[in-house]
Amino acid sequence: MFFPKQSICPRCTGKSIEEAPLSRKGKLYTYTEVFQKPPDYGGPIPYLIGRVLLPEGVFVLTQLKARKEDLKINTEMKLVVESIYRDEIGKEIIGYAFMPA
Repeated sequence: MFFPKQSICPRCTGKSIEEAPLSRKGKLYTYTEVFQKPPDYGGPIPYLIGRVLLPEGVFVLTQLKARKEDLKINTEMKLVVESIYRDEIGKEIIGYAFMPA
């Protein structure tokens, strides 16, 4: 299983890929605070990103909606879908993130 969706299997290069639902909860595996703005990102700086391990064994690289002092490795996390920022013309950019459950 992989996230995000792949068009071919990165392990065997097979093309018989099926979609499968993933859990909306997982555990925080690791995290860091980002101070450098990546290209095409208009959200606040600094921000937190982390890897959340889902029960299916899949890691999700994600923004974290939490204060750094509230995070610990193995914290139970839940998926949220929300506005990340507004672009230069005011269009709302929606994305996923995880926050403590």
